[in-house]
Amino acid sequence: KTMQNGQVTQESWSKAFKKIGGILKTRQEIQKKPHLKDLYYIRGIVRKRTGNRYVNAQTLSLMEEAFEAGVPIETMKRLALKSDFLVDFEGELEKIKSAI
Repeated sequence: KTMQNGQVTQESWSKAFKKIGGILKTRQEIQKKPHLKDLYYIRGIVRKRTGNRYVNAQTLSLMEEAFEAGVPIETMKRLALKSDFLVDFEGELEKIKSAI
């Protein structure tokens, strides 16, 4: 947020500063597992499509399990783009993972 004079508010600085640790942790995780960048992107698609801002670590774990089982990233992206409900995304991903 900015004030009328264009300066950033103290509240905004505080929020931004608190996020630095999480950003650095995420970058470290992505260095170890580059596919996580794609999985975070897919999670964002699922959040937008389903309107569910609380797509949690359980969903991310399911996507990582699916990736490790051999489900291609592109398959997960297509599934995310056509899913209107989180339960549908997770259910279909589970079926695909089990079929491999």
